[in-house]
Amino acid sequence: MNRKKQPPEDWADRRRREGRNRAQFIRQEWPFVSLVTIELEFPHIKMEPEEVHLGADDKAFFDYRCPNECRQGGFDLSGQIANMVQAKEKERSDALVCRGMEKDGRLNCGLMLKYRITVRYKS
Repeated sequence: MNRKKQPPEDWADRRRREGRNRAQFIRQEWPFVSLVTIELEFPHIKMEPEEVHLGADDKAFFDYRCPNECRQGGFDLSGQIANMVQAKEKERSDALVCRGMEKDGRLNCGLMLKYRITVRYKS
């Protein structure tokens, strides 16, 4: 049999998969939150902005893979969202830079993510 060998799983992908499996639902993590909306934009690549809507029955998981397909990269917005909810903040915009490595392992990815997070609270 001639099977192609699968490349080893990136540790960041494994961390993301395990984190998603362990994540609680938003209603469990923050019972007073009804909706989290995350707008993701990568200004330096040709990619349509993405908008993610997470309601009470969705997992409280906010770690996104880098679209640049680098190794060990990504964008984890969990801390930003947790801080927003703790402060009852409704909206936040900022940017993050991917700290992964290009496929050849010699260069930092450096892809920029601009994001806007909106949290809707139950009244």
